[in-house]
Amino acid sequence: MSAESTEAGRLALDERWPSLFDDLPAADRYLITQTVAAGWHEGWTPDREDVRCLGRTAKVFLMHVAELSRYRLRFDLVEPDCWNLASTYTLPDRQSTTPVPALMVPVFTEISELHDRS
Repeated sequence: MSAESTEAGRLALDERWPSLFDDLPAADRYLITQTVAAGWHEGWTPDREDVRCLGRTAKVFLMHVAELSRYRLRFDLVEPDCWNLASTYTLPDRQSTTPVPALMVPVFTEISELHDRS
């Protein structure tokens, strides 16, 4: 096992603070874990409060975006594994630092529902 995978395994956020992850879908767990891992690789050591705030911030941000939009985001219309796989494909290639967000378009097309804001 590589040193990197051993180090990343030490994060185990859902094992350290399971109550923070109880109500989160797999896609949200994945996003929070990846965000914390990226910060950890830059030298940040998160505590419980950091992880709690990160989860809340992500939910509030998405709810705010939906409120300002003509669309409602129906996350229940896509399987978490599908979301996670599409999200993984948006990561930059090894020789790049540029993500490929266009690969999430089919997922957002699937979960976007036009709604009347009147």
